[in-house]
Amino acid sequence: MIISEEKTSIGEESIEPYRENNYFKWQTSKNLIKNLPKNDRYLLSDLLVYVDPLDATQEFSEDLLEYVTVMLCVTVRGKPIVGVIHRPFFNETVVGLVDHGVYPENYRNFQQNAVDSPKVVIVSRSHGGKVKALLSDAFTTDANQFRIESAGGSGYKALRLVNRTADFYTHVTQLKKWDACAPDALVRAAGGRVTDLDGMDINYSVDRDDSLMLRRGFLASMNDHVRFLAKFRRFLPENGTKA
Repeated sequence: MIISEEKTSIGEESIEPYRENNYFKWQTSKNLIKNLPKNDRYLLSDLLVYVDPLDATQEFSEDLLEYVTVMLCVTVRGKPIVGVIHRPFFNETVVGLVDHGVYPENYRNFQQNAVDSPKVVIVSRSHGGKVKALLSDAFTTDANQFRIESAGGSGYKALRLVNRTADFYTHVTQLKKWDACAPDALVRAAGGRVTDLDGMDINYSVDRDDSLMLRRGFLASMNDHVRFLAKFRRFLPENGTKA
């Protein structure tokens, strides 16, 4: 099954031009394809694919193109195993295979935060003030250890964790599963941790209409996940839930 944010169905004749236009990209991806695990086999009925053809829609309308991504995620029985995040305006594609790593392998070669610098918590542009207040309440004795940065798009924020220019990505309100799945897979593939704000792994299965929505928030991190969550969630509305 394929679930997309867009409702329009796509026929074979519509796909053909994309095959031709992206032939060069497939040619340049040979190293990735060559390193794909050869022994993993799954039943087609166990697979669910999420597609978000335009993440950061609001930012796209504001011409803030650095935040815009296209995302794809493959799950097996509700667990993400492959995440792909593409930045169409920067010709950048990052693929994460859970338990196998991130490709391209040199994607992490960015300027990382110094060890003694504040931890960067990256949040939605619309929730920056709210999360900053929550962090101030949760970490009263060491608030200077954190710096809040607002950014658009789930995909962009996940990439910031993978390249180690941010440490935590949290979303304190509900979000759709197609916004979370590829970031979840990519962060896990890079060695990070992803849970809801109750500390539970997220199940991406779909068995009813409202199950496309994550109602318990979202937290992704590269380190100190349990410590951060234990303090942070005590100050969330309804002890970690937000409808």
